[in-house]
Amino acid sequence: RLSEGPPTYVHNKNYNQKCFHAIKKGIDRTGDYLGNYGSVQVYLIGQETDELKDPAITRAVIKSYCRRRNLDHPECISSCLEGKGASLIERARKGSTEAYLSYVADATSPFAELVFINPHGFPFPYLHTQGIHEYTHVFQRAFPAAPTWMPEGGVECLAFYSGDQHEWGDIKQRMNQSMRMVQSVKEGFRMNDFEDIEKVEKERPE
Repeated sequence: RLSEGPPTYVHNKNYNQKCFHAIKKGIDRTGDYLGNYGSVQVYLIGQETDELKDPAITRAVIKSYCRRRNLDHPECISSCLEGKGASLIERARKGSTEAYLSYVADATSPFAELVFINPHGFPFPYLHTQGIHEYTHVFQRAFPAAPTWMPEGGVECLAFYSGDQHEWGDIKQRMNQSMRMVQSVKEGFRMNDFEDIEKVEKERPE
């Protein structure tokens, strides 16, 4: 559903602000292009050196994450603090680089979460287009389900296009790179093999 409000952000402010502004700029530009769909909470958690060493900082991030997720289910907050919330910090401390969308459907007002962990691991200017990619998934959630290849291909295409418009990458170079990846796929795969990517990964991990 179309929302009046822009995404809101939670991040540890002692982390690389260049990464934060790059992601926010990508998300803002995509919101300008597609509109604001639904309520969106963005989490940016990063550690290049020891930014997450202070327990007060990690507690603040985890509490914010769990409180928003369990506003309607306060009895679940403690398990979130020790589980999903704590895992965000643990993954960041271990050096994982991640970006993904999750959707909190059981809230009174459902909302989308965009989570970026250690985005400094993504190269510039690709980091801007990572924001475009993930926010476009929010837009896609407003519509009926589609085969895996369609939303993933669609968001990459828009990220290439919009990134090129803002000089965050060359669309021709990115499309050529994608085509080389397609051509490297072993024979025997067809488009419909990728309708359910989780099924493919489970049945044919190679």
